Amino acid sequence: MALQGKKLLCDKRFTVEGVLQHLDDSELKLSDSDDSGDETFNPSAAADMLTDENEDEIERPDEDEPSTSVNSGNKRQKKTQIKWRSLRGAFESSSELQDNLNLGDSLLSPSLYIFNYFNPEIFETFAEQTNIYHLRKTGKTLNTTTAEIQKFFGITIVTANLGFPRIRMYWQRATRVNAVADVMPVNRYFQLRNSIRINADPNPEQGTNKFWKVQPLINTVRSRCLKLPREEYNSVDKQMIPFTGRVPAKQYIRGKPNPVGVKNFVVCYTSGRADDFELYQGAGTGISEEHKHLGLGASIVLRLSETTPQHKTTSSVLIITLLA
Repeated sequence: MALQGKKLLCDKRFTVEGVLQHLDDSELKLSDSDDSGDETFNPSAAADMLTDENEDEIERPDEDEPSTSVNSGNKRQKKTQIKWRSLRGAFESSSELQDNLNLGDSLLSPSLYIFNYFNPEIFETFAEQTNIYHLRKTGKTLNTTTAEIQKFFGITIVTANLGFPRIRMYWQRATRVNAVADVMPVNRYFQLRNSIRINADPNPEQGTNKFWKVQPLINTVRSRCLKLPREEYNSVDKQMIPFTGRVPAKQYIRGKPNPVGVKNFVVCYTSGRADDFELYQGAGTGISEEHKHLGLGASIVLRLSETTPQHKTTSSVLIITLLA
C-alpha cells in the first residue's frame, strides 16, 4: 500500500475531488463531529494517510520541474563540469630547445648507419641469390635488382616499427602509409618476401654451422664491427637477439627482457658499441681444442679477446664478465 501511494503521488497530482474519491473507496470514515476537533479538511494530510505510518514524508514535486528522487537533505546535486583545453602548442618544436641539444659533431642519417653495416655488395648478393631461388622453385624469372632489394628492406624496417596487425593494411585505403605503398606494390612485396635468399644452395654446408643459410650476412655485419675504432676498456657478456621464427639454434632464457631468440656472445666497449660477437649454436660453440678444458665461459672470453688490440700502456685493463 505504501509503495502504491508513493507511485500515485509521484506520477499524478491529486485534486480535492480526487482525494475524496479515494477516501470514499477506502475504509476510512470522516465526520464533522470528529473528536480531533479539525474544522477544515486538509488534502495533503489525507493523502499522507494513504501511506504507512512508519514511512518518511514524500516531497511533492514542483509544478515547473520534473519529478525526481529526493534525498534526506532535500538538496540537489550539482553536475560536475569538465572543461578540456588543448595542449597542442606545448608539443610544438622549439628552436631554442633544439639549439640547446647536444647531438654530437657528426650525426649521420639512419640510412647511412645501415649502409655502414650492410655494404652495397651484400644487396647484390641478395638480388642474385633471390633470382636463382625463385627460378629453381617456380620455373619463372623474378628479375629483381639491387635497388629493389634495398626498397624491400626499407619497407620491412618501416612496417616493423609501425606494427600494424596485418601487412596488407599499409596498402589499404583506410590505413595507407605512403612511405610504403608508393615504393612498391603489395603483390610484388609478398613475391619478394617469399623468395628472398642470400644463399640459394639447397644443400647445407659440411660441418655443424646452423646459420649456413645466412652466414654471408653474418660475416658482413661482423666485418664492420671489427673496423670500428678500438677502445681500451671492454666487456664480454651474452645477449639475446629477439626471434620467434624457425631456427635450429633458438633458445629460451628465463629472466631476460627478450627470453626467446638467438643467444649471442658479444664484446662491447664502454660506449656500448659491439666490437665482435659469436652466435651460440649449441655445445662446443667458440671452444677450440686448445681451450676445451676451460669450459664454455672462459673459451668464449678468450675467443672474443683475440680481436681486441693489446695496449702497450700499463694502465690498460680488459674488463671481463665471466659467463657462468
